[in-house]
Amino acid sequence: MKKVAIVGVEGSGKTVMLAGLGDLYTYPDEKGYFLAPKNFGTAAYVAEKIERMRKGEWPVATAGDEMQGLDWTLKRRKTGVKGRPESVCEVSFLDFAGEVYRAAYGISGADDASLKEQAEELKQYVCGADELIVLINLRDVITNGLRDKRVQEAMWITKSILDTAIGDNAGKDAPRAAIVLSQADSYAETIKSCGGAQGVLEKYLPHVANDYGWLDVFAANAVDKTELDGDGNVVPAADFTTQGLLPILAWIHGEEVSDGGRGATALPDDGRAQSPAALQRDNGTGAPGVCALPGGVELSRASEAANAHGKVHLWEDGPYWAETNIGAEEPWESGYYFWWGDTVGYRRAKVNVSGWLNRLFSPGEVWAASDGSASKCSFKIDNTPTSDKDFTTLEREGWTNRGSVLVPNHDAAHVKWGGGWRMPTEQELSDLCERCDWTWTTMHGVKGCVVRGRGDYSSASIFLPAAGHGEGTSLYGDGSDGWYSSSIGAVTTNLPLLAWPYKHGVVVGLCVDSSGGKNFIFPRHYGISVRPVQGFTK
Repeated sequence: MKKVAIVGVEGSGKTVMLAGLGDLYTYPDEKGYFLAPKNFGTAAYVAEKIERMRKGEWPVATAGDEMQGLDWTLKRRKTGVKGRPESVCEVSFLDFAGEVYRAAYGISGADDASLKEQAEELKQYVCGADELIVLINLRDVITNGLRDKRVQEAMWITKSILDTAIGDNAGKDAPRAAIVLSQADSYAETIKSCGGAQGVLEKYLPHVANDYGWLDVFAANAVDKTELDGDGNVVPAADFTTQGLLPILAWIHGEEVSDGGRGATALPDDGRAQSPAALQRDNGTGAPGVCALPGGVELSRASEAANAHGKVHLWEDGPYWAETNIGAEEPWESGYYFWWGDTVGYRRAKVNVSGWLNRLFSPGEVWAASDGSASKCSFKIDNTPTSDKDFTTLEREGWTNRGSVLVPNHDAAHVKWGGGWRMPTEQELSDLCERCDWTWTTMHGVKGCVVRGRGDYSSASIFLPAAGHGEGTSLYGDGSDGWYSSSIGAVTTNLPLLAWPYKHGVVVGLCVDSSGGKNFIFPRHYGISVRPVQGFTK
């Protein structure tokens, strides 16, 4: 099972949040998730802190000699299913004192042997996690400003934690990570005025946002109701709840809690920032052939709730593979088609026309945007802003990083599904071909390949439908082959004249047909299926 770590600088609200999480998940939520303490110390810690808060007192900050370890197992009891609950992951918290963070990340020295040992333990704890949540206290950064030493420390330590865990030199075992802004209830109007949690990060912690604004960024609060005590201090109200922490556990067990890192979960009146797809259409980088949605277009919409996507582990130390394409409800459905860098997605839609003459010249089906914003679209070079551009230009315009890799905001899986889903890499597509057994077959009348794991994973499989690909206004190859995109672009040279579409830029992908699966390259402007993955190959 995966291991989840939650960290944050001094005053970020770790102690209150940890107690709140334990209290919130003492009983199963509506989906059956709950936290099971692994030892008496964990259960007692939560009970003591919550009791203090019910009496109107905030927990005392953790002292340097009181480092507290809390170990839970996140479990799920499915409704109507008898037997043992399912173990989802290990949730391990180490509540380090503020001076440990300062010593670990270069703000102060670690002359004391015990402090030095704890600083090293903190760094190992951060880098050894499978998932990492970094807390930031909104009160400090909003009320004090960038010139305040406390804010400067918070920004530097937060960035250093992320640099160590998921930075350029972190390696392929880097954890999935999120930035959580605490005390969101007290600063909901500020979050709204900034356009969401991402906007808050960009305005108040720019050095963090510059390098890590692509992470999931969302807001949460451990105590949803406060009052003033006799001295005029803000304290927890006796009837407070910890419902504001639901986004954290939702993120841990794979639900999407922000719109691709561009919004917030704690805005008043359910306000939200624009989604990446909407921003893409508005800023001119976007959808092919955008036009008004005419009457008579029938769109079948697939559910895209982040918790609705099944996943399969096909080999040891590999990623989880989704059981469906983006936009599909069943494994055999085609789902949406994307040009490389697109996050809207398009599908075939029937056009209802009246009169025999109109029907004679009607295309019958058109490409329509998944969000209903456009129809009669076309997968053409002129409509695809990633075509005809080298990697230097793509990186400068914000499409890619490291030259040829799509950034998360242009990764269709990350934007559509959230929850750590992403488009596969070239290596993962290659491993899928080489480390699994392939069988060309028919499922529910749809041709495609069953891809099955080997050995201990032989009971696990996915189905890749031969969904064809979009080119211009047409769909080609449906039923004979399927094209699947990675997040990786490529350069082509010495191509024959007949391969002119490939001269405008290509994407590395996977071709599925009756011979099995093989790595392939496709023009960036073609409409290609996306099969998401979650986690990283180790």
